[in-house]
Amino acid sequence: MSIWNYMATAHKPTAVTHACVGSFTGVQEINLILAKCSQIEIYKLLSQESQALKVDLHHMLDVPIYGRIVTLELLRPRGLDHDLLFIATKERHKFCLMEWVEGAMGIVDPDCRLIGFHVYNRIFKFVPLDDRGQLQEAFDIVYHEERLGGDRVLEIKFLYGCQEPTIVVLHQDANEVCNVETYVIDLNSKTLVAGPWYQERIYNSPFPWTDIAGPRWYGACSAIEKAEFLIPVEPPLCGFLVIGGRSIQYFGAKVWIKHNIELSFTSAYGRCGNSDYLVSDHNGILHLIVIDHDEDKVSGLRTTALGETSVASSISYIKDSAIFVGSSNCDSQLIEINRDPDAKGPHVKVYETFVNLGPIVDLCVVNYENHHQVQVVTCSGTSKDGSLYVVRKRTRINELDSVEHPGIKQMWSLQSAADNTHDLFLVVSHANKTCILKMKSEGIIGETQMQGLSSDAETLFCHYANYDQLVQVTSYAVRLVSLTTGKLCDEWLPSEDYLINVGTANATQVLLAIGCNRLVHLLIGDGVLTQGKQTQLDHDISSLHITPTGDQSDGQLAAVGTWTDNSVSILTLPSLKLLMKEPLEGVPRSVLLCSFEGVSYLLCGLGEGHLWNFVLNTRKDELELADGKRVSLGTEPITLCIFSSENATHVFAASYSQQTIIYSNNRKLFYTNVFCMKGVRSVCPFNPDSLSNSFAIAKEDELLFGTMDRIQKLYTDRIKLEGGHCARCICHQEQTQTFVICSSSAKYCGIHLLDDQSFDIKSSIKLDKFETGQSILSCSFSGDSGVYYCIGTVYITGGEDHPTRGRILVYDVNCGKLREIANREMEGGVYSLKAFKGKLLVAVNYDIHFYKWTLNNQGSPMLTLECMHIHEMGRRRELEPFVETRGDFIVAGDPSINISLLTHTTRYPDRSSLTQPECALEMQTHRFSHFGTSAFGMLGDDIYVFADKNLNLFSVRKGSELVPVLVGRYRDRRHQVVTDATPRRFRLEMVGRYYFGDVINRFRHGSFLTTFPDSDVSQIPTLVFGTVSGAIGVMASLSEDKYILLDKLQTNLREVKRGATWLSHKEWRFFSPTAGDFRATNFLDGDFIALFLQLEKNQMEKISKAVEVPVEELKKIVQDLSRLYS
Repeated sequence: MSIWNYMATAHKPTAVTHACVGSFTGVQEINLILAKCSQIEIYKLLSQESQALKVDLHHMLDVPIYGRIVTLELLRPRGLDHDLLFIATKERHKFCLMEWVEGAMGIVDPDCRLIGFHVYNRIFKFVPLDDRGQLQEAFDIVYHEERLGGDRVLEIKFLYGCQEPTIVVLHQDANEVCNVETYVIDLNSKTLVAGPWYQERIYNSPFPWTDIAGPRWYGACSAIEKAEFLIPVEPPLCGFLVIGGRSIQYFGAKVWIKHNIELSFTSAYGRCGNSDYLVSDHNGILHLIVIDHDEDKVSGLRTTALGETSVASSISYIKDSAIFVGSSNCDSQLIEINRDPDAKGPHVKVYETFVNLGPIVDLCVVNYENHHQVQVVTCSGTSKDGSLYVVRKRTRINELDSVEHPGIKQMWSLQSAADNTHDLFLVVSHANKTCILKMKSEGIIGETQMQGLSSDAETLFCHYANYDQLVQVTSYAVRLVSLTTGKLCDEWLPSEDYLINVGTANATQVLLAIGCNRLVHLLIGDGVLTQGKQTQLDHDISSLHITPTGDQSDGQLAAVGTWTDNSVSILTLPSLKLLMKEPLEGVPRSVLLCSFEGVSYLLCGLGEGHLWNFVLNTRKDELELADGKRVSLGTEPITLCIFSSENATHVFAASYSQQTIIYSNNRKLFYTNVFCMKGVRSVCPFNPDSLSNSFAIAKEDELLFGTMDRIQKLYTDRIKLEGGHCARCICHQEQTQTFVICSSSAKYCGIHLLDDQSFDIKSSIKLDKFETGQSILSCSFSGDSGVYYCIGTVYITGGEDHPTRGRILVYDVNCGKLREIANREMEGGVYSLKAFKGKLLVAVNYDIHFYKWTLNNQGSPMLTLECMHIHEMGRRRELEPFVETRGDFIVAGDPSINISLLTHTTRYPDRSSLTQPECALEMQTHRFSHFGTSAFGMLGDDIYVFADKNLNLFSVRKGSELVPVLVGRYRDRRHQVVTDATPRRFRLEMVGRYYFGDVINRFRHGSFLTTFPDSDVSQIPTLVFGTVSGAIGVMASLSEDKYILLDKLQTNLREVKRGATWLSHKEWRFFSPTAGDFRATNFLDGDFIALFLQLEKNQMEKISKAVEVPVEELKKIVQDLSRLYS
C-alpha cells in the first residue's frame, strides 16, 4: 500500500448525541432534528389518526456539518413565526445559525438575546442576536480566578424570566463538592455580574440561603452530592432544578425544595409539559419529575419511575404522549408514555426503533468467496443494550400495493399471448382451491373466472403453453385451457387411481411424478395433450424442473430430486433416459435448470437451507456436473423461481425468513440478500404493463406487490444476545462456518459459539468470576493441521494497579461445540493475540510474549514460551495494548502514547556453538502519538496508520535505512535479561495526517466490493473501520497520480460545494495535535469528493476545466472508488 489514502464512510454515524423539537421547516410543522456526530437529520411529524400513537416521523433531509456537533438548539427571535437552528462544533469553536428555506457546551437565551457556549475552563463565548435573528460580533468572557479558582465547570444554562440574560453555572471543586452560581451577562461591559440572588457558601445547610430577598445570590448549593444536571424551569414558575445522585432540588426566587431519590448516573433529561420533566439514568430507567404548584407558587416535587427504555443521550417531547429517546449507546426509540401512576400495564410503550451501531467496540469482515458476498459483523453498544449487527449489501423490494389474501401456498404469473411480454394473470393456489387474478386497465388487480380452470383443487404447477394456452397440474389431472376463450381444451388423468405428487412444465411439455415413483412425460399440442414416455425411479420424487437451457429452443433435459437417497438426477427428454446422478447432503426441495450469460447451471435448494449450484458441461454427447459449490442461504427449505431483469437472467431463492437474488457477472454467480422480508410463503415475478422488475409476494395473510431496487445498499440486522450480554470482541472461522464472541453481563462473562448464517448460539462457556474475554484469534500452528480459536482473558479485581492474572484458552469446534484443547495461566492480562510464523504473539500487560505449539509429556498440546520483549517504557504505558504483524515486522501499541516496531530474530547466546539457536523480539524503534492510540492498521510492510483519541488519523513509514539508537534489552525463553547489541535501528517517519472527527475503535482488512472482483478497483488495498458514533468506513490506498488528481478535484470542489453551514471543509480536516493545527496531508475526504456526482453539469465542467480532466473520466474515477464502500 502507498502513503496516499482515501477515507470514505460506508455506513453513516447512527449514535444520537443531541435532539431538539420545534417548527423549523414550516410555521405549522413540527420537526424532530437529530445530531449524529457530524451529521444532522431532519424529520417532520405526520399525524396518523389510524395509529394508537397518532405520530409518524417522516425523514426529510440529511445535512453534513463540517465539524463534530456539540450544541444543537432551536430558537425563535422576535418577529419570526418559525424556529432557527443553532449549531456549534467542537473544532476551533465554530458556530452557525441555520434557517430553512423552501427549495462545545452550548446554550441559547430563552428570549433569543444571546447564544453562548463554554469554550475552555473559565472561558465563555457569547454571540448577540438582533431582533431579526442575525448573529452579531462574538465576544469572550473569562471567569475571575477568585470566583471559581480551579473548579471544573459541569454545566451551564440560561434562566427563564430574567430581565437581563442570566446564566446558572454548575461547577465542582477539587474535593468533588458541587456548587451553583448565577451570573448576569452585562452586554455593555461584556462581563459577568453577580446573579439575581446572594448567599455565601454554606456547607450542609438545611436551607441554601439566609436572605432570600437580598439583592444577589452567589454560590447557592455547595452541598449537592453528585450533581449532574441543571434544568431551567420555564415560566410561570422559572428557577431551575438540580439533578443529583441522591436528590432532586428546585431553586426559585423565593423557595427551595429538596426531594430525596436514589438515582444512578443520570444520562439525559427532557421537558414533558409545562412543569413536568423526564430523566433517564444509565440503566435506561425513565423517571417523571412533576413540580407541584398553584399558579406560580411551587409547593413540592414528585417522581415516578415509568419504565425501561434505551439509555438516553437526549429526550425530546414531540406532542401529546409521544417522546423521542435518542441514544449514543444503543438504538434510539420513539415511545409513548402513560403518566397516570395508577394505570394498569406498562407506562412506556415503544412504537419505533432507530438503528444505532455505536459505539462499535470490535468488528470482523467476512468474505464469503463461494458466493461473492461480504458482510461486516460489529460488536455494538454497551451494558444491557449491547448487540451484534450484521451489515451487508442488499436489494430491497419496495411495496406498491397489498391485498388481504390468507392461505396462499404457491403462485404463477401468465401472459395472455406468446408475443405479449407483460403478465396479465396471476394464478394463486391454496390448500384446496385455486383462483385466478387479473390486472385490470386501471391498474387494479381483481379476481376473475376461467371456466376451464379447476378452481376446487390445489394447483401444483401452472405455466403458459404454446397456442395461447395454459397448463394446470393438480393432484388429480393435467388440464389444458385456452387463454382466449377460457374453456377446457383437453385433460389428462393418471391411471390406476394414482395421484400426481409433483409437476412441472414449459411451453411445449409436461413432466409429472405420480405414485410408485413413476415419471410421466406429456407433449402439449394445439388443444391436445399427448402422453409420451414414462419410467420408474428407485425413490420418491421431491422436485422436478424442465426448461430451455443454453441456446436450445426446447427443454431437452429434466432435473429430478428424490427423497431418501437425497440426490438429483438429470434425464433426457422425451426419452427419460438417465444421464447422471449426483448425491447431495440434503433433500432437494426445489431444482432449477437455467442459463446465466450463456452458461448452463443446475441449482438445487435443500430442505435445511443450503443451495448447491453446478455448471452443466456437455462434451461429446456426455453430460457432467462441474464446479459444484454449496452456499448457505439460511436454515429453512428453499424454493427457486427464475425471472429476467435488464435482459439478464436472475433467480429468486426464497425461504420463509430469508430471500436471496442470484445473478451472474463476468460468468461468476453472485448472491444478494433481500432486505426486510419475513414470513414469505411464495414469490413469483409479476410484470404487468405498468411495472417492471416487480414481484408478487405471498405472506401469511396478505398478497404484496412490489418492485426490486436496481441499486444495492447497505442494510443492517440486529442480533440481540440473551441474558443482557454485551459482545466485546468477535472472530470468524471460515473452516467451521462459525463466529466466536466474548461477552459480558451484570452476572458473568462468557464465550459463545455462533453459526455464521443463522447466528444461533451453538455453544457457550462461562468464564471465572472477575474474568473477562479481551481478544479472540482463529489460527493454525506449525506442524498441526487443525484450526483453533485462541482467546485471551484478564481477571479484573479491585485494588490492583494493573492485572496480575489472565489466561490463554485454546479451543477447537467439535460437533458444533467448543472443546478446550489447551489452557495457559498468565501473570497479567492478555489483551491482544496475533498469529505469527505458525506461532502465537501475545500482548500481556506491558510486554509481548511469543509462544510455540508443542506437546507435553502426556502428548497433549500446549503453549510454550520462546521469548518475550519487555517494553522500555515499562509501567508508564497504559494497558489494553494491541499487536499487528506484517512480514517479519511486529507493531505494538497501547492507548497511551507509545508505538513500537519490533522484529523477530534468531540468536545464538553461545557464540562458540551454533547448535542451540534462540529467538528474540528486538525493538527497532518507537514513536509517541499525540493523544493515545485508539486503533491501528497496517497498510503494507512499511506503512502503518493510527487513530488517536483526539479524533485524528496519522500514518507513519518505516525508514529504509538503519540509524544509531540507544541499546535496549530483551528476555530469552529462560527469562534471562540479554543485552541487545544491535547499534542501529529503523526510524518511523510521519507521512500523513488527517482530522477524521470521530474515534475509530478498530481497523480490519477488507472492503464492501462484491460485484466487480476482477476490475481494477478490486486491486486497491483497503481497510474497514468502525467508530464510536456507529459509522463504518473504508480507507483505500491510492497511487500517487490518482491522489494528485483527486486532491485537485477536492480543492476545486470546495469552491463550488460550500455546504449548508458555510463552515470551512478545509479547516474541518486540519490535523489537531496538542497545540496548533496542521493541514491534512496525504489523506482525502472521500465523502466530500463523492459530492462531485451530485453537481450540476456546468459545475462539473468548471471543475473539469480546472483539473484538466474530462467530466466523464472524473465521474468514472469517483464512481469506481465509491464501489469500495457503497
